[in-house]
Amino acid sequence: MPKLSVPEAYRSGIADIGRLSEEAFGQLFAALQKAPEFNDSKELSAWIGSRVTAVPPETQDAILMSITSMTRARDTGNTTPSVFASDVWEALERLSPQHLEGIDQSLFETRVASLLEQTPIDLPATKADDLKGEVERNYCDARILTDLRAGFRKTIDDSPSLMVVLHSLRISYHDDKGDHREFYVSMDAIDLRDLQEAVERAQKKAIALKNMMKITNITVVE
Repeated sequence: MPKLSVPEAYRSGIADIGRLSEEAFGQLFAALQKAPEFNDSKELSAWIGSRVTAVPPETQDAILMSITSMTRARDTGNTTPSVFASDVWEALERLSPQHLEGIDQSLFETRVASLLEQTPIDLPATKADDLKGEVERNYCDARILTDLRAGFRKTIDDSPSLMVVLHSLRISYHDDKGDHREFYVSMDAIDLRDLQEAVERAQKKAIALKNMMKITNITVVE
């Protein structure tokens, strides 16, 4: 079975769970038990912020961002909260042992497992990000480079006889292993127009689908 890998951005926030005082963790846990459902961690953090006074806002945000993100990893691995909490400890111990200094392992695993059982941390936005990532290539960004390409007559000593406007569409993406890659596509004015029309059509279809889903209880996330 592959070993769990905790992204570096989440390691500090996850470790903070084990550093909270009993009062601070108690407040955070009680707030999560009462929290309604939200779309993303920012909304959840804003609601909890006024109810958890013993946890600094930046620490609270880091914890919620980390634990909500790790929820999807647990669901994918289909493990129990307690087993996953143990896997998280082992991953941190292997990847960033400095984050675990002064933290009791048993207390850490118990707290992580109890937080993972709370419904409010299973956020639609996190699920959407997970679904978006389950593809062979995940879009990163794009840029269009435009330049002139000269055309010469048979004798290249003469001045160019024509100039062609050439567009190069660069698409950057992450592959299914998380590696950043890119490729270029040459385009002319007609191609640019076709691409623009395709984008506009996709946007109209998205609006139509969202309007249709308003009559259901299904959340639409972009």
